[in-house]
Amino acid sequence: MTKKIIFFCTSHKRVDYLNNFSHLKLISCSGKDIGGNWISLHNKDNINHKFLSYADLTAHYLIWKNEIKNLLNEKMLISFSQYRRHWVNNNFTNKNYSFEDLENLILKESEKKWDDYESILTTPFIFKKKFIEKLKNLNFFESEVNIKKQMFQSLGNGAESIYEKILSELPNDLAIKFDTHISHTNILSAHGMYISTPKILDNFFSISFDWYEKCESIIDPVSNLTLVNKPRFFQYLNERFSDFWFKNFTDFTTNPICMCHFEKNKLSLIGKKY
Repeated sequence: MTKKIIFFCTSHKRVDYLNNFSHLKLISCSGKDIGGNWISLHNKDNINHKFLSYADLTAHYLIWKNEIKNLLNEKMLISFSQYRRHWVNNNFTNKNYSFEDLENLILKESEKKWDDYESILTTPFIFKKKFIEKLKNLNFFESEVNIKKQMFQSLGNGAESIYEKILSELPNDLAIKFDTHISHTNILSAHGMYISTPKILDNFFSISFDWYEKCESIIDPVSNLTLVNKPRFFQYLNERFSDFWFKNFTDFTTNPICMCHFEKNKLSLIGKKY
């Protein structure tokens, strides 16, 4: 018998194609009433005013404080997904599908094979060096780039200074482990999607939100913006920290997810198995 599971799905805007998926609990991460079947929870314990930098994490905070905290003694699983990214079952292959196929592909219950694990992460993808970078360094043999270097490249000028400051806000032993992890792997389970027990998620959110809050007043030396005013910064950081934390402090496995391409009316598989 599979474990009971609650599927939370977050969005910053109203999309109605999920209305018929009764197993999904649709949560607005903007704090606004976006209508349809989306629940705003704006009158509950929240950080909705930080949406600019936290994005979907505002919904994760809502779920943690107002749902998970009431389920700590339950032997069950909690799942997080997004309005255009969904966990899929074993029926999904590498071929492309249309929206009409989502009903048969979206995950609706926990998997028996998860019984030996404490958390489920998205099937990861591998960071590869771009051709222009290989050309610039005249190195065509080294094709992969670690998470830390990719993070610096993505955040641009000032990234190393910001990284040193945010790292200093973590407990020293955890900071060393996090830095070691992202410096030695190029495999990332991304998108802030994870499945785990209420107790484990409570532990993770307690640590991560405490850290993010301590980092909010750090100033980006290039834009002069505090990080709490830097668009999507903490959602971006959470992708990397959650990958590290669940892989280092829980017994984990992975499960595929799909991406919804609205403009093309198709679904595609995200990540590669490893």
